[in-house]
Amino acid sequence: MTTETTNINIDLIDPDKNNPRIAEYILENPNPKKSTIFRMLGSAEPDRKSDSTNYNSLKNSIKANGTLINRVLLGKYDERYRVIEGNTRLAIYNELYQETKDNRWKSIPAEIDNNIDEIGEHKIRLQAHLVGVREWSPFAKGKHLYELVNENKMTLDEV
Repeated sequence: MTTETTNINIDLIDPDKNNPRIAEYILENPNPKKSTIFRMLGSAEPDRKSDSTNYNSLKNSIKANGTLINRVLLGKYDERYRVIEGNTRLAIYNELYQETKDNRWKSIPAEIDNNIDEIGEHKIRLQAHLVGVREWSPFAKGKHLYELVNENKMTLDEV
């Protein structure tokens, strides 16, 4: 994987609606708006206390540091970008910008892979989250593994 490191305007970035963490919500709403995906990620989910607590802790940390410690990873698709790793961080930058209109939240530190394919995206998701900092629910894990094996025809060794 060859990446370029830069800051990208958040308006040019689409969150990943295939993010396994929000798979349960996508089943009910298969074509959500960007703002809906951000809410799904924990910004406005009072009934999901552990997720919203993690979200708010991360938001407070980013705000206190004035930036990200870990850049988001984006794939470039035509003139837009899609998050491969870092949907929650993008949601937080968007929320901070909406709250403050401070331009430091308008661009997010990113690594961009200009040549990534779907299999590459899956590999990154697995490495980052199957047992990650913010663990997926059992449903999200199971659904993602099922799709990789049955729809993407990956072998268990590849997974």
